[in-house]
Amino acid sequence: GMPFVITSGLRFFEQAHVKDLVAQLRFVINPKDRTAFYRFICLLPKIGEKTAAKLLKLVEKQADSLQKNIFDVFADPSIFSKVPADAKDDWLSVAETLQNIHVLSQSATPAQVVEGAICGWYQDYLRRTYENWPRREEDLESLVDFATKHQNLAEMLSQLVLLSSESGDRVVREGEKCLRLSTIHQSKGLEYPHVFIIGLADGLFPGKRAIDGESDLEEERRLFYVATTRAEKSLHMIYPMLSSQKGTPVRLMQSRFLKELPETKYERLNTHTSFGRGSSRSPGWNQYGSGGGYGGGYGRRSY
Repeated sequence: GMPFVITSGLRFFEQAHVKDLVAQLRFVINPKDRTAFYRFICLLPKIGEKTAAKLLKLVEKQADSLQKNIFDVFADPSIFSKVPADAKDDWLSVAETLQNIHVLSQSATPAQVVEGAICGWYQDYLRRTYENWPRREEDLESLVDFATKHQNLAEMLSQLVLLSSESGDRVVREGEKCLRLSTIHQSKGLEYPHVFIIGLADGLFPGKRAIDGESDLEEERRLFYVATTRAEKSLHMIYPMLSSQKGTPVRLMQSRFLKELPETKYERLNTHTSFGRGSSRSPGWNQYGSGGGYGGGYGRRSY
């Protein structure tokens, strides 16, 4: 494949809220994963690693004594009585969430398991802890889309470990040609000979929250300006016509930011791949194209 580097920055799977949710999934798959347990349970008031270790030991002992699944005894009175007073409400919510994730993991799809985790205790925690909780929830919803690509939860978590450990700081040898992947924020102040801006559809860029008035649409418009001014020689702006949301194809509309551009400043192209069973058309380029393609784009004239 084509060599590439990822511009340094906090990558998606390194974000704290993503790690918090993934830790709950990891613990359900492997109750011996103490690191995962400490990751989320220490978010509760008055619970540090020492207290967490003691509580987990009590849970394991009670599960053995009653010959029950570990997730069925988290809310047991003998355990609950040892939980710090400030953490009791959260503890019960965590117990319910873990039990629900465990049940889902037995027969539901990975996407359904992730959705169950998002809608549990951690959602309440995010909403009362962070002002920007809608954006964090949006990130977590992206995990649902990621989960649709995997057959089971264990496979998905294994892939997450690989993605989290991959370095985005690969050293590029002098003279080596490679593709550089970057967020718009990370590209500020930089220029490149050729720039491709992807995902230019309403709901993606600008995002749904900006369109609905829940965040700053003007800020996203400024980011679009930043992105378009990174190109030295050519700029390619690409919009998808379909998106997979929780495994279901959804037709998209091109970004309003594209519609705001003067038509004299770009050439419009379209790739053709027809919808429907039994019909196909070879991929190609057309100046204006029809609405039957999966994607299209705008190419700024080289200068």
